[in-house]
Amino acid sequence: YHFGGIVSSLSSEIIDDIDVYAGGYGVEYGVDSQAVIDISSKNNSPTNFGGKFNLNFLYSEGVLRGKIGEKGFWYAAGRRSYIDLFIGTLTFNAVSIDSFPRFWDYQIKAGYDLNEKHQLFFNLFASGDQFALTLKGENVDEDFRGNTSFESGFEGAGIHLRSFLTERLTSFLSLTRSDFLFDV
Repeated sequence: YHFGGIVSSLSSEIIDDIDVYAGGYGVEYGVDSQAVIDISSKNNSPTNFGGKFNLNFLYSEGVLRGKIGEKGFWYAAGRRSYIDLFIGTLTFNAVSIDSFPRFWDYQIKAGYDLNEKHQLFFNLFASGDQFALTLKGENVDEDFRGNTSFESGFEGAGIHLRSFLTERLTSFLSLTRSDFLFDV
């Protein structure tokens, strides 16, 4: 989530299904989790080409989607807050906000049915948040004086082959990479 829980880091336009497994969940999720939130993204496009955009007080967002021939689809969604673009450095009393809170995220996915039993997918997604302030002046305890900043984010990408081997057996072969940032 961005802004401490106000906005999700995934666009609701690309979410197909959300399942929550609190406690007793399947072995495919590992042994280290206390609960699992399984978010499935859409695997189709309703139109050959379309989009949707939203501008509001905190951020702008948009999604574009389309088909790849008769057997494929793609979409790209993104968001960015923009309060930081209108408000530069704010200073009051002993606090100077050097980087107003901001966030961004994007999700890209493409899929193609190779045949009845095999589907190939590519996905790329990322998210970031940043905030910085300076505490200074005689009224600020010297242990707290100075620069304070927060930056967090992640990015991931993958290529996946889903194969329906039998009616009850599905194989997922994935090559993925991910990167995480947390800096205070």
